[in-house]
Amino acid sequence: YDQPFWREQNSSGEVFSQRGPLTEIYDGSPENEEFYALTSFVGLPAQQRHELGPKRLIQHCLSQLNRLFGDASQNTIDIQTKDWSQDQFITTDTDLNTASRHPDYPGNLPRNLWENKLILAGTEIARLNGGYLEGALESADEALSLCAE
Repeated sequence: YDQPFWREQNSSGEVFSQRGPLTEIYDGSPENEEFYALTSFVGLPAQQRHELGPKRLIQHCLSQLNRLFGDASQNTIDIQTKDWSQDQFITTDTDLNTASRHPDYPGNLPRNLWENKLILAGTEIARLNGGYLEGALESADEALSLCAE
């Protein structure tokens, strides 16, 4: 985008959606603000994405952005996509046929081991929002606070 319309609407650009197809949306603008971006994760299973095809999937995503942010969301400069399920070096048949939601992570795993010489961080051990980018950020904040002790 050429403008951060979501900020002009007093929005962070962060969305967690159960109505999709985008399940997570973040302000992905670079720090130097040479452009503005919304970074998103599609929550549809690989087979459904394949059946829709890239053009129709993008249309559905833009429709959702319009519901969330209004007409300004339609004024894109560029749209970049990456469907890892289409990468033969990344995806196996098992990946294509697994559950379409994040597993439940225990949230109570130890964070610091060996007298704080090893501190674990990641979305998989986040106390909240496990499996999501937000969980990774929360876990990183917790790890940093353990480093300061």
